[in-house]
Amino acid sequence: MYFSKGAPALVLKYQTDLNINDKAALQSEAGEIWPMFKKDVEHENLSSALIIANAVPQGTLIKTVHSYNFVYEKTADGTWRCLNDTAN
Repeated sequence: MYFSKGAPALVLKYQTDLNINDKAALQSEAGEIWPMFKKDVEHENLSSALIIANAVPQGTLIKTVHSYNFVYEKTADGTWRCLNDTAN
C-alpha cells in the first residue's frame, strides 16, 4: 500500500471472530500475528505495516464488514511500535 504522505507499507487483512469493538482483545490478537508478519515486512525493507482485522460479514443480500486497523512503524532506533496500541 502506498500513502499520499510517507513510505509504502505492507498490509495483512484477516477475518476475526472477536467483537470488532473490543479493542483490547483485537490488540492482543494483532500482537500474536505481528511477530510472524514483521518478518515479511522486514524482508521487503519496509518501515510501515498495517494489520487489518475484519469482522465476519453481516447481512443477506448486501454484506457489510466492519474492520479495525493496527498501524506499525519502525522507529529511528530500529524498533517497531504499534501507533494505536491500547497500552500506550
